[in-house]
Amino acid sequence: MNDMPISNDSRVVRADDVLLTRAGDQGVLVDEASGNVHVVNDTAARIWELCEHGPTVEELLTAMTGEYEVDAAELRPDLEGVLRTFSDLELVTISPAL
Repeated sequence: MNDMPISNDSRVVRADDVLLTRAGDQGVLVDEASGNVHVVNDTAARIWELCEHGPTVEELLTAMTGEYEVDAAELRPDLEGVLRTFSDLELVTISPAL
């Protein structure tokens, strides 16, 4: 598992060849390059959607706390977990803050 530190200024960039399809309260991420398919819950699918324009972790936190009415301190560990999983699966690249 990727244990690189994730800071508020870390930038999240989606892989170009991964597509999201919604199916009820789940999402299906299809990696066209590898042929891998990943089923994710609604929250992880929303995080994927919010990563479209290469946001920082702070921007993701702000968007998610507004949409889900949850405190950033509560949300952050879950957000980092999803981002680390996406990174481990090579679905996103997380660039450290400069």
